[in-house]
Amino acid sequence: MGGKRGSRERLRAEFLKGKVCEWCGSGETLTVQHRQQIPPYIQHLREATLALLEAKVTEGEFKFQEEEARSCPACGSRSLASRKVKRPHYRCLNCRAEFDEPERRMIPTGRLCRAEWKLFWERYARQIKQGVLDERKRLHEEAERFENCIVLCRRCQFARYRGLALCPACRKGYRRPGNEMCWNCFSKTERGAEVAKRYEVVTIKHSWCGNEFKVERQFVEIASDPGVVCAELCELGPESCEIAKSRLGEAGPDST
Repeated sequence: MGGKRGSRERLRAEFLKGKVCEWCGSGETLTVQHRQQIPPYIQHLREATLALLEAKVTEGEFKFQEEEARSCPACGSRSLASRKVKRPHYRCLNCRAEFDEPERRMIPTGRLCRAEWKLFWERYARQIKQGVLDERKRLHEEAERFENCIVLCRRCQFARYRGLALCPACRKGYRRPGNEMCWNCFSKTERGAEVAKRYEVVTIKHSWCGNEFKVERQFVEIASDPGVVCAELCELGPESCEIAKSRLGEAGPDST
């Protein structure tokens, strides 16, 4: 064991010789990582299962269940807010359209019914598990030989483990998959400043009881409805607050 470990340490030292972090250029606390990140076994198994399942659904061997979904009739978004007092009853959080009833349509759930899932797993479980084990063995053997590997500092290694990548703009921060840059760089752009302003926390005063509540700026317009504040932000809630009961009773169910 000692000889094998010593041989591996020599190979590692040779591999790291003259190298710096491939992401940020740091030369401190370097680690060797396989270029293809090896996920935990359960995650790897789940990803392989979903990939094969989607392939079999595409081929027509299985069919995903469908469910009824509510969406905005104007933009199709499923991000809706329902209001207990103000009318129309629904408001789209994406395009701000207001309507009495959302559009309803059937969409795939990405899941099989219990009987079809049992059939799928009986047919393909052995194939999936063996494929995952073979792939993991191949990746580990490559890592043992320092093949198809990259060098990262400890900081970049941790970011990679969390699914982040180095920001190409500043090469200091990290960005999420699909983003062009890190939040710090993005917030300095014109569009980023607008987005950051939407998430700014501001204080509003409730028009009925005078209590103050914290809310993101993007929800200030929705929070202008005192009934929404009672239902969503207040610890008492409209059912326990005497002021809210009184106000809602005076306003009537169709009041705006």
